[in-house]
Amino acid sequence: MDEDNFVEVMPSEVKPKDKRMEKMDGAEFLPSLPATFLVLGQCGSGKSSILWSLLTKGYVTGETKKKSIFDEMLIYLGSLDAKGSFEKLPCDNKLILTEFEPQSFNEYQDDLKAHQLERLEKGKSMLNSCIIFDDFAGANLMKKSKVGDAPPIQKLCLTSRHEANATIFYLSQFYKATGFTSPGVRANVTTLIVSKMPRNEIHKIAEEYSEDYEPDEWVQIYDRYMATKPYVFVVWDRRRPANAGRWSFGFTKPFPPSAKMTEFNKGKAMEMERAESSSDEEK
Repeated sequence: MDEDNFVEVMPSEVKPKDKRMEKMDGAEFLPSLPATFLVLGQCGSGKSSILWSLLTKGYVTGETKKKSIFDEMLIYLGSLDAKGSFEKLPCDNKLILTEFEPQSFNEYQDDLKAHQLERLEKGKSMLNSCIIFDDFAGANLMKKSKVGDAPPIQKLCLTSRHEANATIFYLSQFYKATGFTSPGVRANVTTLIVSKMPRNEIHKIAEEYSEDYEPDEWVQIYDRYMATKPYVFVVWDRRRPANAGRWSFGFTKPFPPSAKMTEFNKGKAMEMERAESSSDEEK
């Protein structure tokens, strides 16, 4: 038995692929789907514009008439200001709501999962569904639909990518001050997009997501980039290999190596030089 090839993909994870995913405009640099996005930024930082651009310029196909790769969208808006814009999204099957009702959401979630399973049983690719929460910090998203049941949002985040093929976008001015960002939900976030944020919120993010950077080091890198021009953002993508550009400026330009990694690379370089010197002496 070959140990290198011992682990193989579980059959239930091998699903028919949606060929549209390879043809979408941002396929070469945008996070793969389905995904759970947490988009953070203070008022006026441009987080709604980031979402709009992702949905109208990134996750779309077509050279002239753009078509969303999402088959359906469920959109929750905290205010009506942006409703007109969301109605223009290039997805024909969408529903825009301004209130979150747990029981109705639970029923939608169960129906979606049943439909996706039915498609898989027929050998079809799952529908690409999209659920958006824009400026919903004040809503009680962790309210249970019934006693003894888990909050529907938490259930969705734990199973969305596997059972519902659902991509979630949650936009907020706060990192931890919302039900959506409870520890169980945060553990399932695949993509974190951070634009301009208040100092106390930035330190919370750095403490939890700085990875091989020291938190203060991460904050310094973030601060320098935020000062370059308006409406910029940084991205953390869980699916990228550890220590290989999980943090980037925008979606493509990696953060500079951390001080820790720089020292490690220096040490490895010195080891190689010593090994080469010893080899030359033996010759």
